[in-house]
Amino acid sequence: MEARTVFTDEQYANPYPPGIEHNYWHRARNRILLRRLAPVLAPSARILDIGCGPGIVVDHLRREGLDCAGVDLGTPPPATAEVAPHLRLGVSAFDLTAPERGAISAFLLMDVLEHLPEPAGFLAECRRAFPAAKHVFVTLPARSEIWSSYDEYYGHYRRYALEDLPGLVAETDLRVLRSGYFFHALYAAARVVSLATKRRSHVVAAPRLRFAHALLGHVFAAEELLVPARAPGSSLYALLETP
Repeated sequence: MEARTVFTDEQYANPYPPGIEHNYWHRARNRILLRRLAPVLAPSARILDIGCGPGIVVDHLRREGLDCAGVDLGTPPPATAEVAPHLRLGVSAFDLTAPERGAISAFLLMDVLEHLPEPAGFLAECRRAFPAAKHVFVTLPARSEIWSSYDEYYGHYRRYALEDLPGLVAETDLRVLRSGYFFHALYAAARVVSLATKRRSHVVAAPRLRFAHALLGHVFAAEELLVPARAPGSSLYALLETP
């Protein structure tokens, strides 16, 4: 991960086996990101995914016609051969040149801030480093009541609630344009499990039945539209903008 914390090789391998980009979770999250972010972007917008991992999000956005690149302190194998040239791995976002940083119209922090002891300070540092960025899209694991061993294994400091967002942007000039929970059904399942145990496997398998995961991806993306944004979900998003 970007942000002064780096996954070990094992921590990259467990959630990112080859083919994991076809998993319903990634498919749904990618659709929600595109749905919420694309309408506010100019046609010439340049997007940077900070803490991009193997480039699953970058690959999806580029396939949708958006100019997106990724940067990550770690060096995981790229998700696809096509996305590899658009990833800067083993590099901090803050080490990009001033012209490179100044050309970024929007940046993404996709499940990154939960790995940091001072996420508000890091977001403010990103805002200063990318002064031309008009929008920021953030996703976070949500709801402390479903905390599990999965969070502990991957070095999460906390799970977030929508009420935490004002504090997250307090050190910046950003404001929350739109936000909401998603993966509502997953939250319900996790809540039931959490009543019995806090144990959860930290290994994620690549899907064998890709068509089934494609269908589930559509279902969970549709759920985000149909269920009220404030109904608890296992993840949340926030679209932030400058004044």
